[in-house]
Amino acid sequence: MKLENGNTLWQGVLLNITDQKRTEEQIKNKEAFSNALFEYNPVETVVVDKQGRIVRYNNSLLENRSRVPEIGSVMYKDYAAKHNLEMYHTLMNCIKNNERKVVPNTIYRKGEESEKHLHVTIAPFPEGAIITSRDITKQVHAEELLKQEIEQKELLIKEINHRVKNNFALVSSLLAIQQQNIEDKKVRDIFEEAQNRIQSIALVHKLLYNSENLAHIDFSTYINSLIRQLRGGFEQETDQITFNLDIQNVAVDIAKAIPCGLIINELITNVFKHGFKDRDTGVISVKMNYLDDNQVKLTVSNDGNPFPADVDFRKTQTLGLQLVTNLVEQIGGTIELDKSKGTTFFITFNI
Repeated sequence: MKLENGNTLWQGVLLNITDQKRTEEQIKNKEAFSNALFEYNPVETVVVDKQGRIVRYNNSLLENRSRVPEIGSVMYKDYAAKHNLEMYHTLMNCIKNNERKVVPNTIYRKGEESEKHLHVTIAPFPEGAIITSRDITKQVHAEELLKQEIEQKELLIKEINHRVKNNFALVSSLLAIQQQNIEDKKVRDIFEEAQNRIQSIALVHKLLYNSENLAHIDFSTYINSLIRQLRGGFEQETDQITFNLDIQNVAVDIAKAIPCGLIINELITNVFKHGFKDRDTGVISVKMNYLDDNQVKLTVSNDGNPFPADVDFRKTQTLGLQLVTNLVEQIGGTIELDKSKGTTFFITFNI
């Protein structure tokens, strides 16, 4: 502007844009970081718009796919498992409903023989969705191979249990044949008790052979089968004997199932031989219940002749009770005897 004296007056405004430049630099750095994170992410990543059209993809996809996607092509219609309408509808529903979706295993086929297993995540955002795909083909094949190996081992274990059961049955049959030629009743009883012990062990292997779980057996089923087996062995003496069974659904592994079976076998055999001697009727109760998550209690009782007051069952000379105390020790349990009402054995152990 010219003044009257002929001088020129200049007028200007100075603005401090330091903060603006700093903000622009920060935005630029964040964009660079985001671009680097997107481009060099090892997981295949595709960005689509609201119509499912590809607008961007990263380097990982270029490195892992044989065909480069075209910008504007429709995901799952024009590219990536072409004509996979199920995945296309999944994508569009995610965008429409703004819901994140994980597809644990979808198959991407390359030709007739080659295929990939992909773990896909679809994450919607206001302008469309981000699709990430992770190749899990090796993991799937490894799991399938492991499954086959497990099935083969389970089949082998079943076959072993079947053969062990048959071998025990053969030994029991040989004892029965030998028993027929023995006239001495005491010796015959010894052979019969040996057969019962063998059969109680064989029964565990039979149940394992017929079970889907090769490490544990349902003890309720086992005890019911064992008692039916024992009643058959003492058929004449057990017509009027009543059994009360209260067995919770306890799963016992084979290392403790066999000793427990032998314990029950010995205690019930002892009742038949002594508790109900010279008696026609009686009640035998077998209970098994959890005390907590890891501990169970086995109770075997009868209302027969009382256990001799002057006999310490832990120091008795009879083989049956010696076996019981040794087997309880083997499974790391404790055993107590209550003579107040009939005869009751309490056995507690961890499973």
